[in-house]
Amino acid sequence: VSGAELSTAYGADISCQLVVVGAKGQTDVAGSWAPPAPGRDIEAIGATSLKTTDIASFKIVGSDGTTLVSVPAPWAATA
Repeated sequence: VSGAELSTAYGADISCQLVVVGAKGQTDVAGSWAPPAPGRDIEAIGATSLKTTDIASFKIVGSDGTTLVSVPAPWAATA
């Protein structure tokens, strides 16, 4: 999902969070950002207190709480 798509779909005031989801359902916000202007890229840097082996998935969540993208952790998918 590009920043331009988010701005068009949800309005210019949306912000996003990278949420790390643990194997037991716990969550940790690893970073946040506002989508860039159309045609611009963004590099978001984040961190979590969860151990790598405890991470089940990652979500991008909009400012309204809607999950925009959810991706399983590659190592969790094979477990």
